[in-house]
Amino acid sequence: LSASRASQLIPPYTPGQSSSLDLSLLYSSPPEGTELREANIVLNSQIREAYNVLSPAKRYVERITRALKTT
Repeated sequence: LSASRASQLIPPYTPGQSSSLDLSLLYSSPPEGTELREANIVLNSQIREAYNVLSPAKRYVERITRALKTT
């Protein structure tokens, strides 16, 4: 199919807002340092135990939470 023919077959679509996302964190204050450290500890332990998370993703989470400790 040519590009013009394909555009005639599929009308443009703009998805609506997803109601499954919790956006409350976007509008709240940043977490307190202690709260953030505790959340990072929980996150890191759960990521380490997860079997379906690839190693690069595990390393990324560890590095980003380590970087947040120094800020």
